[in-house]
Amino acid sequence: MLRLWRSWIAVMLAIVAAPAFGDGQQAHSLVGKWEGTLKREAPAMSREVRNRPVGTKTVLTIAAAPGGGYTVKQVAVDVDKEIALTDVVVQGDTIRWTAPVFAASYEGKLSADGAWIKGKWTQFGMASTVNFKRLDEKP
Repeated sequence: MLRLWRSWIAVMLAIVAAPAFGDGQQAHSLVGKWEGTLKREAPAMSREVRNRPVGTKTVLTIAAAPGGGYTVKQVAVDVDKEIALTDVVVQGDTIRWTAPVFAASYEGKLSADGAWIKGKWTQFGMASTVNFKRLDEKP
């Protein structure tokens, strides 16, 4: 009887612990280099963006910050300008930040395969889709 009881406890522990271990795959990281385009129709974009046929190519560098958290560096490649970002928050596979110089914010979600961050650039209450594709190898 004691053997049966121990077996039952072992099975129950395995069932409870299984979701914590998942299928053995590690979650994808947001850390890395990403490229996207701030589209022409994005709200209140600068003159440089509005005068381009498609928009401004943008590269993000997401890094782990000392002491936890993340930093995001955003460079508008076509106009060679770094955009200051603040209030970077990562919760699971969702990332948010603020671009105070544009009174804008971004919220995106990491795709299941770790290759894209798909989200919305919001400025003055209007949103525009901006997706970033990973440029480097997935960590």
